[in-house]
Amino acid sequence: MNCLLVGYYYYLLYKGVLYEIIKTILTDAIFAYFSTLLLSVVLLILIINTGTFGLFLFLAVGMLLSHGFRQLFKMYNEVSDKANTDQRTGLYSHSYFEEKLDDYISQSRLGGTPLCLAMLDLDDFKKYNDAFGHPQGDRLLGFFGKIVKEECEPHNLFAARYGGEEFAIIMPGFTKVRAKEFVDGLRKKSE
Repeated sequence: MNCLLVGYYYYLLYKGVLYEIIKTILTDAIFAYFSTLLLSVVLLILIINTGTFGLFLFLAVGMLLSHGFRQLFKMYNEVSDKANTDQRTGLYSHSYFEEKLDDYISQSRLGGTPLCLAMLDLDDFKKYNDAFGHPQGDRLLGFFGKIVKEECEPHNLFAARYGGEEFAIIMPGFTKVRAKEFVDGLRKKSE
């Protein structure tokens, strides 16, 4: 049953490409099997040579490794989030936007679903920056980024800072009409 569920997961993940499914299942299964085998041999040796103290030692090392890996994954996720997020606006970064745009286009083509992309620009932002200074311009970018994020999240839209005062929104499943309505609503909310 476990193998069937794992196989179904990979089937959904790779959209039915049989070679990729079999390759991934075999790779993961072999790795899991040999890891379990190695740990079993180490535990057996510890128990034979040191008795119950070996079991305690094995559990203690396992718990320490588990905690260490948990901390490592937490740090990795934090660094990844910082790399993918624009610090000024709280939206995704330009490079992450480009990466995700390719994914959304592929999903749209495979599923035959509509996909819209909106490019937004703050009018006269340079004049605003010149008149009020860069710190105030940064606050304006943050304010606008917050509005964009609040409007996009309920619809599961992908919003990113594209550059300077430019923003981009990927709208999977949105038709042209629905996308135009959304962008018009966003424009009115930010006026």
